[in-house]
Amino acid sequence: GQVSRALAPYVAQLVGVDISERMVEVYNARANAQGLEPHEMRAVNSLDQLASEQQLFDIAVCSMAYHHFPSVHVVTHDLVKYLKPGATLAVADIARVEADEDQQPIMAGYEHIVAHTRGFTEAEMRALFEGAGLENIVYDRFTSAKREGRHVQFFLATGTKP
Repeated sequence: GQVSRALAPYVAQLVGVDISERMVEVYNARANAQGLEPHEMRAVNSLDQLASEQQLFDIAVCSMAYHHFPSVHVVTHDLVKYLKPGATLAVADIARVEADEDQQPIMAGYEHIVAHTRGFTEAEMRALFEGAGLENIVYDRFTSAKREGRHVQFFLATGTKP
């Protein structure tokens, strides 16, 4: 919801997707409390719910969720299906340093809910995006933070659907 709220002033419609029914309820309640109609801002708990609407988007943003997906390949392809030609996929998540192949898991102890505990390298994200047919791929480490005393970097990767 934080990314949606930041984007809201710049777009006509926002559709959030979360597998947690409770998070979908919270998202929709917050949108309603702001006086927004469902056609302006709403959440669903599956991309399949959007398939029946045959709706395509100008941008898809996935923030701090990729490391939870068992198959980022499938998710990337699914997100690209919902983009208009010329639209952008933007993914922000945990960066893994390519030179440190032995890097300890950033999310150690959370393997039961975090599929990619070390984050993603630039090469991995470029391969995912290229494999989904995206072009003009940009990968940028944009900030860092500390988690349990360890330095963690974050990236933003973008690609355009031809």
